[in-house]
Amino acid sequence: MKLAALFLILLIIVPYRVSAINSPPIAPITPESIKLQLSEHGPMYVVNEIYKNQSSWAYLMAQISTGEIKWLKVAISLWPASDTGTASMLREAVSLALINSPENVFRIAVPTYELPLVCSGRSDPLPTYEQAISELEQQIEKVKTVNDASLSKFRDECLNKLELSKPNLLNFYGKQ
Repeated sequence: MKLAALFLILLIIVPYRVSAINSPPIAPITPESIKLQLSEHGPMYVVNEIYKNQSSWAYLMAQISTGEIKWLKVAISLWPASDTGTASMLREAVSLALINSPENVFRIAVPTYELPLVCSGRSDPLPTYEQAISELEQQIEKVKTVNDASLSKFRDECLNKLELSKPNLLNFYGKQ
C-alpha cells in the first residue's frame, strides 16, 4: 500500500517538476524585448503573455506610469490588442504617468489614449478617499506645470477633467 502511494505521488510530482524545469524563462521586460516580441508574434500574443504573469504585468504598468517616452510607446503598441480589462489597466498606467511627465503623456500617448479618459483618474479607485484625493491632487499639480504653449489645450482640458473627478471621488467614498 505504501509503495503504491509513493508511486502515485511520484507520477504526479515528477512530470510537474520536469515540465517546470523545461519551461522557458520569462524574458526580461524592456521596451526593446517587447518591440522584438511584437515584430515576431504581434500585439495580442505579447499582451496575453505578459498579462499571464501578474508580476510581469505589474512591472510593465509601473514602467508605463513613469511617463518615460520609451514606455509610453510600449503602451501605444499594446493598445490595439488590449481587451476591456487590459485596456483599463493600460489607460490607468498612462493616467498615472501624468504625475511624472504630463508633457510626455500629451505628446506621445494622446491621441491613442484619449485625453478625457487619461485625465479622468483611476477606473478602480484606491482603498481610501485620502489616498485617492492625494493622487488626484498630485496629477493636478503636475499638469499645472506644463508651460509649453503647444500643449496648453491639452493641459487645460486635462485640468478640467481632473477637477471634475473630485466630486466623483466624494460620491464613491460616501464623503458627501
